[in-house]
Amino acid sequence: MNKENAKEYALALFELALEKHQIEEIKTELITITSLFQEHSKFYDILTDPRLIDEDKKEVLTSVCQGLNSTLLHFFFVLIDNHTFTGLELITQEFTNIYNQYNKILHVTAVTTIPLTESEKSKLIQELTKRYHRKVKIENVLDNTIIGGIKLLIGNEVLDYSIKNQINNLKRNILRNT
Repeated sequence: MNKENAKEYALALFELALEKHQIEEIKTELITITSLFQEHSKFYDILTDPRLIDEDKKEVLTSVCQGLNSTLLHFFFVLIDNHTFTGLELITQEFTNIYNQYNKILHVTAVTTIPLTESEKSKLIQELTKRYHRKVKIENVLDNTIIGGIKLLIGNEVLDYSIKNQINNLKRNILRNT
């Protein structure tokens, strides 16, 4: 499944969730189920196996996902019927993107060599909220290759305040002036 198809499915699910006033519940369950399928790949393999008939897949899904939101369960049935269940992870990512846009949430990945403290996160959230006028959620990813400092990934924008970037800029300036 390509990103455009995943976006169409995610948008359909989001609009249905919005209509039924179940956005939070469906988002939470969708993310939880998707991560469970990633952890338990054998179960996911059953639901995507082309040799099994769709009704058997639906029975397995219904028995394993008892108590799941009925809208989400029926959405999964549609994925099975359309043989697009393999795109669940991509659909979940697109659903989350739509959810974040709807709620004006900006997802920021902060790349550092050591974990950010709660105080540093709070200051960063405060500054980014002022700059972008949105709620900010920060994911801290550790990467020793940046040597130090911080690199922020905000949508398609990269703010690179890493020591590695500063060294590279210094090298370029020296080479340009020699």
